[in-house]
Amino acid sequence: MSLFQNLKPSLDNLYNESMNQLMEEGNFYENMRIKFEALEKEITGLSDVKTQEMLSKSIINRILKVHNRIILVRDLMAKINYADNYIQVYMYPGLVTYLYLTCFDQLGTPVKGWRFFPEWVTSNSCSNEVHEAIESTINNFGSIDLEEIKMGVKNIYKYYHEIYGVKKTFFRFLHEILPLQKRKMLLNSIYVEKLANDSEKLALVIDDVYKENWLFETRNNYTHNLFTTQTNVTTADKTFDGKTWLIREEILTKEGATVIWVQDNFELILEDCILSGIKFLIEKQ
Repeated sequence: MSLFQNLKPSLDNLYNESMNQLMEEGNFYENMRIKFEALEKEITGLSDVKTQEMLSKSIINRILKVHNRIILVRDLMAKINYADNYIQVYMYPGLVTYLYLTCFDQLGTPVKGWRFFPEWVTSNSCSNEVHEAIESTINNFGSIDLEEIKMGVKNIYKYYHEIYGVKKTFFRFLHEILPLQKRKMLLNSIYVEKLANDSEKLALVIDDVYKENWLFETRNNYTHNLFTTQTNVTTADKTFDGKTWLIREEILTKEGATVIWVQDNFELILEDCILSGIKFLIEKQ
């Protein structure tokens, strides 16, 4: 049985549950078949261990993993909508946003897949990257000064991080995978205002870079700081431009506060962006 046939049930689930409104059926299966055939050629003759490694890092596997995460989030959202205990009310919403945002960096991972730093250093397939990183700082290693050597190590890791770091893959999804129209829709669903200490509004922040960084920090705060301000109970909302906006976060500084608002269907917008990214990757040759 071919790899395509073996994973056909998962592909059927992906198409029927999520992609049937975005792609014509024949186009979906033909593009996936091409990807499977290319992967089959790559793994032919490899050991079982190497085959498993190639499969786990493939774009096919990443797409299917992300879709499994979407299915999980939909189940969580259904429980939020009919919440019957405080855990669902106060803990599930932040988890939903976090899980969706982790899909960004998963889909933004380089084609060859993510590499753990020690693995990257010794990998034959990444040897050109490693050699370039070493050559860019090789003079540091000819020194007997410990600080110079440390700087050389730091520069190599920085080179690696610029390719495989979570921030790099997150922003790669936003700028290289997500269609421009969808990125604009996502950023337009975030409204940011600054308030002075006297509660007077200073200015509306319209910088998309600020919004993108806020999305990344929201993801990281949940991961590293176990922090989320999101529940399905909001202290304030507002209506303008024909939409309802919910207050998501208030960031305090000595000058005042920065208040983040999002559209009331923000989570659905995140999912739409992820599915649009999957469509892009399926159609990309």
